[in-house]
Amino acid sequence: MHLRVERFERLFTELGIDRRAESFNIDFMEALGQQRQLLPGAEAVVHDLSSRFRLLLATNGIAVVQRPRFAHSSIRKYFEDVVISDEIGVAKPQTGFMEEAFSRMGDPPRSEVLMIGDSLSSDIAGGVNYGIDTCWFNPDGIALDGGPKPTFTIANLTEINGVVGGV
Repeated sequence: MHLRVERFERLFTELGIDRRAESFNIDFMEALGQQRQLLPGAEAVVHDLSSRFRLLLATNGIAVVQRPRFAHSSIRKYFEDVVISDEIGVAKPQTGFMEEAFSRMGDPPRSEVLMIGDSLSSDIAGGVNYGIDTCWFNPDGIALDGGPKPTFTIANLTEINGVVGGV
C-alpha cells in the first residue's frame, strides 16, 4: 500500500501540487475499478471458449481495482473464478500463484491447461515454470529476445481458436 501512495507523493512534490496523496490514491483506485473496456472481439472469443472449456481469470492486479472491474464486466459470466495476486499474497510467475489457480480449478492435469496472457515475464513465465502450455497474446509483434518461450503466439484474439482446435 505504501508504494501505491508514495508514487503520488513523489509526483505531487515534483509538480508542486498541494494534494493529499493517500486520498488521491483511493480515488484513483476507484476510478480504475470502473474501467471495463474490452479488446475488440474479446467477448465473442471468451463466449466461444467458455462453451468448450472451463475458464479462470488469473491476474497480478490489485483487488480493489480488479474485483469491481471484473464483477461488472460483460465477460464475468464466462469465468468460473478469478485469482488475484493481491488477495493471495503471491504473484505470477511464482509457483504459489499457479498452485492456487490449479487448486481452484480442481487440480486438472497440467497437460489440459493453457495459460493465455500478454506478459512474457508473468503470464508466460508462470505457465512455463509450472509446466503448462502457454499462449502469448502479442498484438504488437514484439520479438522474443530470450526469456520464457511461449508454446503458441497470437497477434489477434480470434487466433485462439486455431490454438485450441476451434472451427
